[in-house]
Amino acid sequence: MIRFVFTAAAAAVLLVAVPSVQAQASAAQIAAEEAVRRQDMTISLRKTLQDAQAARTKGDLALAARLYEEAWLLVQRIGDASIEKERQATVTGFSETYLILARRSYASADYEEASRQVARILRINPRNPDAQALKVKVDAALKELEGMRPSKEIVALLPEAEKQKTDAGTLVQDGKLLYEMGKLDQAEAKLREAARLDPNNRAAGYYLTLVQESRYAQDAVKREIMAKNKIVEVEEAWNPPVAREKLPSANPFARTNTVHTGPGRRLIYSKLEKIRLDKVEFPNLPLSEVVNYLDEETRLRDPDRRGINFIIAPNVDGGWPPPRRDSVRVPFRGRPGRWIPSRANRRWRRSSRSILS
Repeated sequence: MIRFVFTAAAAAVLLVAVPSVQAQASAAQIAAEEAVRRQDMTISLRKTLQDAQAARTKGDLALAARLYEEAWLLVQRIGDASIEKERQATVTGFSETYLILARRSYASADYEEASRQVARILRINPRNPDAQALKVKVDAALKELEGMRPSKEIVALLPEAEKQKTDAGTLVQDGKLLYEMGKLDQAEAKLREAARLDPNNRAAGYYLTLVQESRYAQDAVKREIMAKNKIVEVEEAWNPPVAREKLPSANPFARTNTVHTGPGRRLIYSKLEKIRLDKVEFPNLPLSEVVNYLDEETRLRDPDRRGINFIIAPNVDGGWPPPRRDSVRVPFRGRPGRWIPSRANRRWRRSSRSILS
């Protein structure tokens, strides 16, 4: 019985000792890892400080200020007295860099930015006398400007307003190009959008006027064409219809001047076409002499040397010999059916085989 109690007590002591040993091992591992992490951040801090100092030497204060901000974050994360030297270098470099930037902002009357930069210095180095003195000046300048500058909310709208002006200018250029291309509807839409974004944009109003003038010119041309068409319709309505327009179209293949009639008349037409006199004059000559002259001239010009019948009406001129029916050759110049004047102002006409006077 005594042996059993001893064994149970020994087992209990062993169970309590094992977790304690494991906890000690875990704490030692965490401490070792934290030491390694801080050592790594310390190395990064020193490298950042060197880069910041190099940037200050080159005059790149914006880059130097950003690097000092990163160095200060590392100092806060390390939080160990072993980096006191690095901490002092960070505070000093941070303060000096932002103090230079704050003074530049104050000199350029950018008091808001100067106030923010001084506030950064006092956040990590509240007892910096130069920063405190500059803060007094900045606060006094801001106090004097109260009521003389726009609010922060309105100042925040400046980037949006500048963007609207830029967009309006782009829309004006788009509308101008579309107007030159003749696309008036699209050009007008672009220009109206530009005028909405920037009502003071004169170019938008100018090109909108040009678009309206182009529309007016196009409508005027259409109206003039329509008015002329109406006038033509009225004139056509007043004109009586021409009967020949109702006739059927002629045979396009009938390209000859052949007369389709009796053989005698065709012979007369043929001779009238072939027998030509260049010049005919009968001043104060009786009809008999005219006929004799025509008989001789016609015989010479007739290819058949025959001529055609020529019938003279009786009682043409008083005192002339009695008329006779002779076969003569016709001296005629021109197409059949034209009138040939004589001394007695008579007219000749055709028969199927003769010319009658």
